[in-house]
Amino acid sequence: LYVKKFRGIEDLRLESFQDVNLLLGGNDIGKTTVLESIILFSNPEDYAWLLRTSRIRLMNRYASLLDRYSPLESFLHLFPFSESKEKTFTVEACIDQSWLRLSVSGELHRAFRVPERKTSRNQLEEEREITIFDGTLYLNGNAQAIEIPEDIQSYRITRSKINPIEYIGPGDHLDGITNRSAFRSRFWEQQTIALLQMIDPDIEGIKLVPSENFSHAYNQVLEHHRYGDVPLYTFGDGMKKILSLASILPAVRNGILLIDEIETSLQLSVLSKVFRWLLDACWNYNIQLFVTTHSLEAISVLSECASEHSSELACYRLEKHHDQYRAHRFSENKLDEMVNGSGLDVR
Repeated sequence: LYVKKFRGIEDLRLESFQDVNLLLGGNDIGKTTVLESIILFSNPEDYAWLLRTSRIRLMNRYASLLDRYSPLESFLHLFPFSESKEKTFTVEACIDQSWLRLSVSGELHRAFRVPERKTSRNQLEEEREITIFDGTLYLNGNAQAIEIPEDIQSYRITRSKINPIEYIGPGDHLDGITNRSAFRSRFWEQQTIALLQMIDPDIEGIKLVPSENFSHAYNQVLEHHRYGDVPLYTFGDGMKKILSLASILPAVRNGILLIDEIETSLQLSVLSKVFRWLLDACWNYNIQLFVTTHSLEAISVLSECASEHSSELACYRLEKHHDQYRAHRFSENKLDEMVNGSGLDVR
């Protein structure tokens, strides 16, 4: 992966990825930005995917922020900060032994347009001056013109994903939404119940129940030995985090899974079992895993689990010196020696 210029990162190279890849570093060093640069390659031909990617930090836990930032404002944050009207970002990645180079460049200008959405039924469709991003999306040299007005309200992904890549943010599990297709697998259900029983041994099953208030909507219900059928939202965040991790796996088979702050909502007592299960699941589904964390305990446990597993682990510590980004790479054995042997804080 070569992040030439994207958000706040310039000229950062990460090489020799393994089955499991751990991203470390201080706050605001760019770990999530690295994950976002990988997400772009899930559907790089569609500019709507760029809009969606630019807003993943606003979703779920920060849902209230979605109304405060327009899609154009979020999109502009993908570019390195500059007062200039001209914008450019470039990211390169090697996926399935093929290099992809994604670049977007353009500039802001003012123009008179009829608003996409009226503020009231009786409002006349009068032109008003708005800001527009006019640019070009380049994918391996193929150019596509894109235009994003400041009043764009909705956008739809028009192209199928090229690469199965999924992202789980620190708060994505809090809304309790999971992938419905996962519930079709009896094996997935058995594995997930076993995980949930680490927190509450009385859980006997999990199912989807059609909503009485919303059509085509389903509620997630846990079958409890003592309490009967209990909605998932009444349980703690640990339950939701485990279910979120478990349900995303079928959607990313033979692909890439990105987990930001993996330790969120998981107590130390269950980390080891959850990580062992996750490594097994990624191995069985042929999933390459990228993980960020701020927890020294999570680093230690993940390193220990990987050393006992057939998966290979690589660790990258992101640092910035005099506005220059670089990544120090540690092998699985070196990381285990530093954390569990020398007791060093590698965060």
